[in-house]
Amino acid sequence: MHRTFHPLVLLVIGLAIVGFVTMLFTNPLGLLRQLIMVAVIAAIIYFVFRWIVSRRYGSPVKGQGANRPTAAQIRKAKRTSTVQKQKEGKSFGMFSDRTPSSTKRKKSPALKRRDENPHLTVIEGKKSKKKNRALF
Repeated sequence: MHRTFHPLVLLVIGLAIVGFVTMLFTNPLGLLRQLIMVAVIAAIIYFVFRWIVSRRYGSPVKGQGANRPTAAQIRKAKRTSTVQKQKEGKSFGMFSDRTPSSTKRKKSPALKRRDENPHLTVIEGKKSKKKNRALF
């Protein structure tokens, strides 16, 4: 796919290259300072934009947020975990150093059950009639 550019665009790009090469040979420290300033301003604009977008849409600022589990998923995983932490001392069968109160599990709060029959009704109507979408 061959793409042609407008002559004005080619003129601007050519002048930019000439200016860059001229500044590189006449004032390299000024060119370096100018490039650093452009990079700093671009970084500031980028982070301000990401901060505004994250506040508006609620997405995390860090890119890893989509892959992390939610707080509810972490709590559920802790509740259903089969691995139990043992005390540092050894226990031998029935004669362990645990007290009966420490072996009791905490009762999790009762989960609310949904009603199996939602209170919805079907409204009869003309289902065969097609809507004219061009009127919207």
